[in-house]
Amino acid sequence: MARPTKQGIEYFPVDVQFDDKIELLIADVGSDAVSTIITLWQLIYQNHGYYIEYSEDLFLLIKRRIMLDQEISKVIVNKAIKRGIFNMTLFKNHKVLTSKALQKRYFDAAKRKKIVNVNKNYLCNGINVNDNSTYLLDDVNNNATNVDVDVEVDVKEEVDVEVKEDVNIVHEKKVEKSNKSKKIKYVCDNPPSFEEVKNAMMIWVGEKGLSNIFSAEMIIDIAESFYDHYNSPEVNWTYMAGGNKRTKLQLWNSKVSQWMKRERDKTQTNRVRRK
Repeated sequence: MARPTKQGIEYFPVDVQFDDKIELLIADVGSDAVSTIITLWQLIYQNHGYYIEYSEDLFLLIKRRIMLDQEISKVIVNKAIKRGIFNMTLFKNHKVLTSKALQKRYFDAAKRKKIVNVNKNYLCNGINVNDNSTYLLDDVNNNATNVDVDVEVDVKEEVDVEVKEDVNIVHEKKVEKSNKSKKIKYVCDNPPSFEEVKNAMMIWVGEKGLSNIFSAEMIIDIAESFYDHYNSPEVNWTYMAGGNKRTKLQLWNSKVSQWMKRERDKTQTNRVRRK
């Protein structure tokens, strides 16, 4: 029996100048965008050739190759989808990552193969392989066109939903009879876990493009300091706010942002002093 034709390809070209979409992504999230996107291209061309499934295993593979935290790579990939680097329609309908340019390169290289299996549901508009007899068009996933997509592209909204399910807020109103604005004391009855705090910090670093400043080890250390501080009996996850009602995410996640800004400023100041 003859060995099946390998679906993937051994080589793909990389332009010497990225297009504006990728340049904007780099400006948005930092240099980790370059290694993440190139690793994705490698995984796509190496395996199916013209697409890859969006899954938790994908981010584990990225971590294995470039040692980038899964939450940070997820932020980068989701922003890449929003910027059109990967096809939004195919992502929503089938949870796959692909693009028209990527498919053009692959099918051009695949002309030299004897047989290439193609799922036509994953083809971008303008990509036509019907006139080439070496392609076997596969309809097996045709029913997946309207599948429910669990992945939310807007990572910040995704975090909102997760935290809202896990944390209950009990608030007590303390009204001061004075000319000052009202102050309300909110208490987290069920505070976030250390893992939630760490993930929130990693997402913040990814969104700010500061992975060149904060390593994964640093984030863990910072998360431990933050968690120990707010988990102490003296603090106990309380937050004094103005008269406006605060959500549970705002209660502790706003503190994460403030804490990380101080750590960023401290780190940058130390670097300047060392110079």
